[in-house]
Amino acid sequence: MATIGLVISTYNWPEALERVLDSALAQSTPPTEILVADDGSGPETAALVRRFAARAGFPIIHVWQEDRGYRLARIRNQAIARASADYLVFLDGDQVLHRHFVRDHLAAARPNTVLRGSRVFLTPAATAQVLDTGRVPRWWSPGLRKRAAALRVPPLAWLLGAWRGRGTQGHNLACWRADAVRVNGFEERFEGWGGEDADFVIRLLNAGVRKRRLRFAGVLFHLDHPPASRTQQASNDRIYGETVATGRIRAEVGLDQAKSVP
Repeated sequence: MATIGLVISTYNWPEALERVLDSALAQSTPPTEILVADDGSGPETAALVRRFAARAGFPIIHVWQEDRGYRLARIRNQAIARASADYLVFLDGDQVLHRHFVRDHLAAARPNTVLRGSRVFLTPAATAQVLDTGRVPRWWSPGLRKRAAALRVPPLAWLLGAWRGRGTQGHNLACWRADAVRVNGFEERFEGWGGEDADFVIRLLNAGVRKRRLRFAGVLFHLDHPPASRTQQASNDRIYGETVATGRIRAEVGLDQAKSVP
């Protein structure tokens, strides 16, 4: 069986990260490792990760970089460089996992395939309840948006669906680590919100990797928060457009800039 790592990106919201890590430690099938990709959080987050690492029966690695603005692509590359698992699932530090999340991703993993899952949005009231109690919602819980995405029906999940369109967000994205290395990871020229995930997937497709959708499994619950600034989106859109136009496979500034490439 393949080994599986969770790459959890975070920035200065330790209360949410605590609930995400709680849900990760409660998995019916534990991950092989967790890499907390920290884009410059303060010492409270570092202390939180240390506490969880002491409790877990598997490695939890805190991968941190200095806070110099939104540099998600770079910190994800640093996490990939530290990873040892065969298969990586990328998610955010504001997404609480269904207890079978890891099991579902392992069951759905296919060779030469990048997989996109869904997420269930929580209302502010439902978010406050999760933060307060730590209880992971169910599909019938109040305060769920996109409730259908909360349904877990494993027999239907085996029928991996076609992934139509090019839209991608890295909130529930899985691929083989070897494929991530092949395309030189995420493009670090992306700074600020938007585009790095779509660029990563397009380059995987350019390299011959197939894309599929995971439905009725791999459920995530997204905690409500204000949207990130879109001030750099136009610049990021230009980089993505270049990738689409040129058929580029490898990131120009990518994983090979990290401290070590596995």
